[in-house]
Amino acid sequence: MIELGHTCFTKDPVSGQLRYDPEKAARIGLRPVEEQVKPTQVNFGYVREIMDRIEALSLEPRRARFSILKANRQSALHRDAPDDAYAVRLHIPVITNDTCTFEAGGESAHLPADASAYLLFVNRMHQIFNRCPDDRIHIIMDVRDHKGVSEHHRFVPQAEAVSISSI
Repeated sequence: MIELGHTCFTKDPVSGQLRYDPEKAARIGLRPVEEQVKPTQVNFGYVREIMDRIEALSLEPRRARFSILKANRQSALHRDAPDDAYAVRLHIPVITNDTCTFEAGGESAHLPADASAYLLFVNRMHQIFNRCPDDRIHIIMDVRDHKGVSEHHRFVPQAEAVSISSI
């Protein structure tokens, strides 16, 4: 059985597609991404430098956090948004090792902690593995690429996407 990973999605009875359900999200304390722009208490020092650098690259950061995957653990197989949603996360590995992998679509990738950052679509089924006796730590944030600075992750607002597809 495939776990969806999040409880704020509802399966559309006609198409079978997962749809974001704002009422379910509100019940578990999630606000829309558009509202997740308020700096938190950890938004200073090095974290503030990271956020400033990301904004300088014309990426719009939202909902930044530290993510820990405990030693010898794995996430549930899940997706973070339905297929038709723009769902891109920026991962900055802080502490990791060669046995930590991001797996999706039959492919596996290790994201090394070498000062690189990685943009990943998270609206496809994926799973994270930490096959090591040490915890894995990443800085993760939702981002939008409004200017097309990345090769494959440009954000197109829904209204613009509809008008383009109807041409």
